[in-house]
Amino acid sequence: MKRYLISAILCLSCFHLALGQAGFSKNVDSLLYQYISSHDIPSVAVGVVYRDSVIYAKNIVLGDQVSGLVDEERACIYNIASVAKPFTSLAAMMLVQEGKIRLKDPVAHHLPYFQVDSKFSSEITIDQLLIHTSGLPSVSSPDVYEYLNPDLSENALENHIKSLANLKLEFKPGKKYGYSNVGYEVLGDVIAKASGMAFEEFMKTRIFQPLKMNKTSYFVSDFNENEIAQPHQGHPSHRTANFPYDLRFTPSGNLFTSIQDISHWMIFGLNRGRYKRYSPLSDENYTLFCEPGIDAKEDGFKSLGWFVKETAAGKICFHDGLDLGFSSLVVLMVEHQIGIAVLANHQEADCNEILNLVAKAIRY
Repeated sequence: MKRYLISAILCLSCFHLALGQAGFSKNVDSLLYQYISSHDIPSVAVGVVYRDSVIYAKNIVLGDQVSGLVDEERACIYNIASVAKPFTSLAAMMLVQEGKIRLKDPVAHHLPYFQVDSKFSSEITIDQLLIHTSGLPSVSSPDVYEYLNPDLSENALENHIKSLANLKLEFKPGKKYGYSNVGYEVLGDVIAKASGMAFEEFMKTRIFQPLKMNKTSYFVSDFNENEIAQPHQGHPSHRTANFPYDLRFTPSGNLFTSIQDISHWMIFGLNRGRYKRYSPLSDENYTLFCEPGIDAKEDGFKSLGWFVKETAAGKICFHDGLDLGFSSLVVLMVEHQIGIAVLANHQEADCNEILNLVAKAIRY
């Protein structure tokens, strides 16, 4: 997991909403192509939404003619890594609203087999998983994101949670902030058990389908092989030895999607949890989902769903992601009603720099 310091989106603060429309003052296609060419990035997908409209959604591929891929059959699919976490958060908040879980519930109430190597194991609660104050470490072992021995079995997630008995907490639950992928993997299993559905099925039927995210899945088998952007790293750029895919990690990452689908997600976020007729949370619960909570230090504040910062451009909600061969970043500029997403199939791609290249070209 990599952190981007959101600092250069400040250019938006000087714009005025004159006509209620948004566009670009420069040829963004050319700017992006020049950028990935000079930085040795195989491809990048960029989406921009304004209020409830997609104003830009393209894949820019090194060596190919620049074109907008509006045909979903040709959509380029990326692993968005930790940008998947707000989706998992939304699922948890939906179950809170339905009364199937409570934020202060101990994890063990829903997962009797959940146990780590600490006397405080039974004190870890749902809300602590959401805002990264559980004390669980970032990863369950140092080499998990090298994908040397992926588990693709039907019970991968549950078996993963059952395997945490020897994992040590980094601090007493609730005492401070500490980013944890493991915490979201535990949360995913809670969602499965509380809903009575496999985690992936719950996400598909309750979130992705209503958002018309038809090119989004945790299963690579749901895509044609030539649809998926191949992971790269290093300079000169080269394919990674392994592909980042493991069903133990679906709630914390390993979500595959297109820039067109992520644009629907950004519209949902900019409209306080509404997309067309889909509105799964009450206004009160959506406020919890996106309002600042625990101090996450240089990352701003962690809400139950997003990271939140106050900038010269106003309030922004964001999440970034890093996995083997992939980088991603989604930013919602709430007051300006603009969302920008950047997906790249290179591990060292600076998505924040790319996002700001796009942001500076936006005009009203």
